[in-house]
Amino acid sequence: MDVKGKRGLCVYVVSSLLGLEVGLRLADSVKNICSARGVEFIGLFTERDLDKVSECEVNVVLVATGGTEHIVVKLAENSKLTYLFYTEEYNSLPATIEALAYLRERGVRVEVKLFNIEVFTSILDILKRSVEAYWRIKNCKFGVIGGISPWLVYSKTPRDILERIIGGVVEIPLSVFYKYIEESTYSEDLLENLLRSARRVEVSREDVIRALRVYSALKRIIEDHGLCGFTIKCFDLVKDLDVTACLALSLLNRDLVVAGCEGDVPLMISMAIGAWSTSKPVFMGNIASVKPDEIILAHCTSYIPLKCPYELHTHFESGRSVGVSVRFPVGSQVTVFRVDSRLEKLRVIIGEILSHEWRNTLCRTQIRIKLKNSEKIIKESIGNHYALVLGDHVEELTTTARLLGMSVENI
Repeated sequence: MDVKGKRGLCVYVVSSLLGLEVGLRLADSVKNICSARGVEFIGLFTERDLDKVSECEVNVVLVATGGTEHIVVKLAENSKLTYLFYTEEYNSLPATIEALAYLRERGVRVEVKLFNIEVFTSILDILKRSVEAYWRIKNCKFGVIGGISPWLVYSKTPRDILERIIGGVVEIPLSVFYKYIEESTYSEDLLENLLRSARRVEVSREDVIRALRVYSALKRIIEDHGLCGFTIKCFDLVKDLDVTACLALSLLNRDLVVAGCEGDVPLMISMAIGAWSTSKPVFMGNIASVKPDEIILAHCTSYIPLKCPYELHTHFESGRSVGVSVRFPVGSQVTVFRVDSRLEKLRVIIGEILSHEWRNTLCRTQIRIKLKNSEKIIKESIGNHYALVLGDHVEELTTTARLLGMSVENI
């Protein structure tokens, strides 16, 4: 995978000249795995090949034999992140340990794993998605529609910091967006499908139509400005037009278009990392409750899932227009995460969805989650909104964040 002339993910097998037979045997196996996944296999590397090293964003290096420490160091120093795989034969592990000490002492980012086919193929799949997510974030333009909500006193990022991470920022006034809404229509098929598929509808047909016009307007803004994602100062829509963006954002996030609320820029970047490195929709929510080893995330937008039941209510704070309530499956593993306002750190936590009795005193989508050390969210706050994706995706999120130059805090 080449992007702008630079390789993304590169795979090597390294061996000493005395261990070529071992190296060739492993290289044949690795080549087949890479070929099946569309990953670039550079080949078997020995000290004769040191002058052929090129820069890759991520290197995966299988250490076949001992006597390869200097080769491993050379490869790792020419990448942002290196995964070293070792075997328990032919002095692979001693060479890996020696190289690892040298690299970590110099601040080179290295991960180490014992080689087996299952783990190796899983890591390749994860790294491929993460590198693709990294490049997408680096090259995409993101929109900030209407600016940042005034109550987000922490959750905003200076433009110069943001532009070091992403491909560009497009600021779109709400007045421009309102003209898009005026000129927008809606899909009758989508309307009927939403109403038919919902487990419960507590709003009028006209309310849903107006919310779908917001959806159409946002799709046109994305297309006209070449955006990959955006965040919108959404409460102004309720005040000015008596309509919410909740349903529109839910539909866009379902389709992996990053669509954030309230002008929260750090959360927009969090959602991009999550959606594009996992290829799964991301939910954005308020921290509504924190108890020992559990939290509740709540928001009036989510994503309209294919298999989870959903309801259409009014927007929580205003009691107007449309808010979305999704019931995520109890017992499912989830990854909860967020980046800080300066885009320097990703916080990531694994949890499990617990049963929850829905309350009318919180935003419409409510998810109760079992999390270890949950009180750290308050004690060491890095902002209110957190993102959530179904499944354990720590490896993908961690890799993408590190490629973006962030540190990772795994609670």
